[in-house]
Amino acid sequence: MLRSSSPYPVNTEIQETFFLRIWNSFRSLFGFKKPKKIAKTPIPSPEQLREMVERFKEAIKKNPQDCSSHFKLGEALIHLKRIRDAIQPLTEATKIDPNFYEAFFHLGQSYAELGRDEDAIPPLEKAIELKPESEVVKKVLAGVYKEQCEYFGKSKRYDLALEAFEKAINIIPKFGPAYLAIGMTLSQQGKYEEAFKKIDLALKYDKNLTVDAYYQLGQIHEKLGDVKKAMKDYKSAISASPRAALPQLALGLLYSKQDKFSDAANHLQAAVTYSPRIASEGFFQLGRALLKLNRHDEAVVPFKEAVKRFPDNKTVKDGLAESLFRVSEKLASENRIRDQIIILEEAVKANPHYGKCQFSLAKVYDEGKDGINAVIHMTLAREAFEKSKEKQPEALALKTLMSYFKKYNLNPRDYSAIRLPNTY
Repeated sequence: MLRSSSPYPVNTEIQETFFLRIWNSFRSLFGFKKPKKIAKTPIPSPEQLREMVERFKEAIKKNPQDCSSHFKLGEALIHLKRIRDAIQPLTEATKIDPNFYEAFFHLGQSYAELGRDEDAIPPLEKAIELKPESEVVKKVLAGVYKEQCEYFGKSKRYDLALEAFEKAINIIPKFGPAYLAIGMTLSQQGKYEEAFKKIDLALKYDKNLTVDAYYQLGQIHEKLGDVKKAMKDYKSAISASPRAALPQLALGLLYSKQDKFSDAANHLQAAVTYSPRIASEGFFQLGRALLKLNRHDEAVVPFKEAVKRFPDNKTVKDGLAESLFRVSEKLASENRIRDQIIILEEAVKANPHYGKCQFSLAKVYDEGKDGINAVIHMTLAREAFEKSKEKQPEALALKTLMSYFKKYNLNPRDYSAIRLPNTY
């Protein structure tokens, strides 16, 4: 699976040089004329790259030992983001020419992009052997070891994590990402003081790590129970990048625990706005904070998003039902009965086990003289209260239900089979 964002450096000058080289090679190979009076050859478009792929494949068919065509095919595939497909031609290029530095480098980088770190190491080590002064290759290989350090740390294989860290800093002694990775690993082991030192070094060596480093420091301070320092760390991360979802989420949760729901809502809203996938937990917490602030209409949307992500979570479904119930109360005060029914029907469809909504819906139908629906929903309300062991609401629902049978001259036996459905 491709990494969502590469931890490895991107040298735009090298990329541009690559495009010019591959495009010019393609021109000379297939007889294209250079346009006159153009200072820069334009970067090939995806359509042109796809055409180049087919041409290089044809060239390889004619001459399977054509190292250049294998290599250029691999490069074109990389820039079409078909990295898996690029592995085979790049591998062939390294077999045909064991001293082809660029082929080894691009092969190793491709494996790294695919998350195949073990496969990435041999070609990258060969690339360094062929060109030991290359800083770009060093950064990519150190990045691979950093990824291994992080992976082994999460897998609780701490000896291997330490070994990968040492390999990374052996290549680049002040490689900040590696210090951050080992800091996270030490934190997982409960070695917080050592973790602090390594993360501080990460900050010192690489200012680009400010957000991640402060977020990790905040996580450690939370584990130590120092909420004040944790909040300070998260604010430092947010100050460096307001769009950083994890620090926004963490800070929002801390404000929520302190019942500072206005501050919580602001940070949780930012978290789910900037990264809904990473901050998925934030939808429920945002809905909860908005409910506490009596902003019931606003709470419905994040609760709905939370239900989409956690459809089997009772607490999440209860949150949605409660927010809809509160909205229905406002509609009732405005005498908007039709809208109230729509909202309550939505609530019991989303969460048929929420007795309060079933009870209110039954009462609304009763006000509209719809005896059958009043009986059905009051029966479901009683069943829900019984399952949740709410004795007083259950008794009230039963008493009200009996009054409906009498009021509408209905036979209780006709409704005896009604049970709370698993899905409404």
